[in-house]
Amino acid sequence: MNPKVSVIIPTYNRANLLPRAIKSVLNQTFRDFELIVVDDGSTDNTKELVEKFQKKDSRIKYFYKENGGPGSARNFGVKNARGNFVIFLDSDDMFLSGLLEEEIKYTNEFKIIMCGAWVVNLENNKIINYVVGHTDCCLFEKTLFEKFGYYDEERNFSEDVGLGVKWTVAEYLNKSFIPKKVIDKPLVIIFKHKEPHFTDNLNHLIITAKSMVDKYSDAIYVCPHIFSNVFLHLGHYEILAHNIREGRKYFLKSFSLRKNNFIALFLYILTFLGQVMYLKIFNLADWIRKNIFWKIKVVRKKKEFPNFYDEAIKLLKFDVTS
Repeated sequence: MNPKVSVIIPTYNRANLLPRAIKSVLNQTFRDFELIVVDDGSTDNTKELVEKFQKKDSRIKYFYKENGGPGSARNFGVKNARGNFVIFLDSDDMFLSGLLEEEIKYTNEFKIIMCGAWVVNLENNKIINYVVGHTDCCLFEKTLFEKFGYYDEERNFSEDVGLGVKWTVAEYLNKSFIPKKVIDKPLVIIFKHKEPHFTDNLNHLIITAKSMVDKYSDAIYVCPHIFSNVFLHLGHYEILAHNIREGRKYFLKSFSLRKNNFIALFLYILTFLGQVMYLKIFNLADWIRKNIFWKIKVVRKKKEFPNFYDEAIKLLKFDVTS
């Protein structure tokens, strides 16, 4: 008999972090699942590590493929999944024990079920934010991929954005909207890696963001919220690259697509102060966002769900070398 849920972990050279992700799946209170580890061409000891887990639990399946990127690995996992529903887990993240049990309750009525997540600084294991709807939080009915399309496999701006555009366009064209459920509870832990300096990868970010816009140009007004965010990021990248006029253009596009996107309007105005002042004010606003508003969200969720907070703190003590 096929399992109800297929948990898919795409991984690439993260054997040092993978054990905690696997253990967080095996510790689920809901037991009718299979765990698919898609090794996207790792050169470390990922295979040997997974094989040790397989000896203890037959629900774990291991697949090796040549490196093709996150979209390719996710698609491979979906196509090899036997469950009626699939959920992804990045190989450095973790599920809280009740995630599947909580989301599976709604599968008779909804085809996409998403929850919230604690965001944790990987360097010090501190909870720094709370978000809703991250990929690791979403349970999908498998037939949605067959009906609406799979992840883009190009190494582009964001495979998640591409999937969202595809499915939104398909909903619009078919005039049939996917039933979705949002569970505003922190049931996942997402680790935030140290952010690289934008200047180290700036040209790539600009090129891939523009390629996303070009590829889905016909969908811009079908998915205004998504593309408003894409143009917002693109505008900021252009400012960092000293292309002030281009940055202004993209900020205006972002605002035109979503009139309540006051961040885009604010950044547009900032550009007239020059790049140096733009960056000073931007960095100050970013600091306030991360050190005040993020902390407020965490405190509120901690008070609302103390058990989930305590469980997260306990999981964060897991020794990745064990």
